[in-house]
Amino acid sequence: MLTPEIPEDYYRDRGSDAPFSSGSGLKSLGPAGQSTEPQSPIHELDLRGVPCPLNLVKAKLAIEEIPIGDVIEINLDEGEPIQNVPVSLGRQGQEILATMKREEHCRVRVRRRL
Repeated sequence: MLTPEIPEDYYRDRGSDAPFSSGSGLKSLGPAGQSTEPQSPIHELDLRGVPCPLNLVKAKLAIEEIPIGDVIEINLDEGEPIQNVPVSLGRQGQEILATMKREEHCRVRVRRRL
């Protein structure tokens, strides 16, 4: 299967027009590690090295375990995982907040909606 090229603007914060910086890509934290903006608790899931479609299945199961409105950050490999998992989750009604490129992997921030 051919892997399509990732568009240049793919790694953008879905809530703004600004691309993520080459740094962490996360919002800055205020005093005592508190976020400077109101947000739901953030959960994490590391799916690096997990092949398709198992990574999508594990992501869906993890999302089902968190409360509606909470945010989960999912680490994925580049290539098919970062192209397929966010699209599939979005089609299933979850809110894709951001996709961020890291040095050797990508991170997707998802808010549970259903």
